[in-house]
Amino acid sequence: MTGTASDVSRTFLAENRDLFGMQESLADLTEVDQFEWGGFQHVRYQQTYEGIPVFGGEMLVAADSSKVVRSATGAYYSELEIAEERKPFQRRKLLKRL
Repeated sequence: MTGTASDVSRTFLAENRDLFGMQESLADLTEVDQFEWGGFQHVRYQQTYEGIPVFGGEMLVAADSSKVVRSATGAYYSELEIAEERKPFQRRKLLKRL
């Protein structure tokens, strides 16, 4: 495969989205980090829901120097909604898994 580590990893996730239970567009995954370690180029993605980062919702994809994905790990939550917790003088938006 050709392209940058970002291109290769995003293509891999798109091609295997059913395996991970991801949305077709991958619009809820934002690249947040890219680094080289152990001879692999790693790309980290943060999952968001309505612009809010999902706690623990991230994917890490590793590709070798030939741009072949060798590892993909992480957690992706497919059924989320925003729950409002109301307390006196305070409103917080929380994410909860269904």
